[in-house]
Amino acid sequence: MMQSLLTLATHTSPGGVYGQAVGIAGSANTWASSRGQLVGQESFDQILSGIAGVAISRLRAADMISMRKMSGEDVAIRDVVNSIMDAEQALNTSIAIRDKIVQSYLEISRMQI
Repeated sequence: MMQSLLTLATHTSPGGVYGQAVGIAGSANTWASSRGQLVGQESFDQILSGIAGVAISRLRAADMISMRKMSGEDVAIRDVVNSIMDAEQALNTSIAIRDKIVQSYLEISRMQI
C-alpha cells in the first residue's frame, strides 16, 4: 500500500498529490508554542480529504474525456487511456487506504480496555 501511495504522490506535478491536495509541499516546520503542533501542517482528516478530492477529480476527468471521445470529438486515444489509467490508480489507492483504515479500526476495537 505504501508503494501505491508513493506512486500516486509522485505521479503528478512536482508537489505530488499530497502537495496538490493539502497545499503544504515545502512548508516551513515551525512550532506553535501554545498547541505543540507544527504550524502549516494539516490534520490527518484534511490530508485524507485532499487525497480523496484528487482521486475524485481524476475519476471525473477520465469520465469526461471518455464521453468526449465517444461523442465523436477529436480526442487522442492515448489521452483517454492515460486518464483512465490515472483514475484506476487513484481508485485502487483509495480502496487500499480505506482497507487499512478499517483494519486499524478493527484492531483497535479488539484491544482490551
